[in-house]
Amino acid sequence: MGDRLPPCDADNLGPAKLAGLPESLQHSLRPLLEQVEMLTARIKAGEQHIEQIARTKYPETELLRQISGVGPLIALTFVLTVDDPHRKLGILMHRLWVTGDVYEPLRNSQARPGGTRAAA
Repeated sequence: MGDRLPPCDADNLGPAKLAGLPESLQHSLRPLLEQVEMLTARIKAGEQHIEQIARTKYPETELLRQISGVGPLIALTFVLTVDDPHRKLGILMHRLWVTGDVYEPLRNSQARPGGTRAAA
């Protein structure tokens, strides 16, 4: 069993990628790839819905999205959970401007002893 699917990201992974594999593998993998395709479509629809909510109901998220690494979900989370978004946003943007950092909330980092964080 040394067969491999052609490389691609999840957006392009579907039953069409089965070409070239043995028939037994195609039969086994087709339902799984159909599920991946369906879930990818649902995720895209959810992302579009979040984008629409951010644009129409919370226009203040547009300012947050100017920060590198901040998308509609992070911006909405910030706006909906912070008590005084204008004060907190100012502090965050000033810190990022002064340090030149990029806001990367999902960066793979590990805590070090003493409470500091190591970059990935």
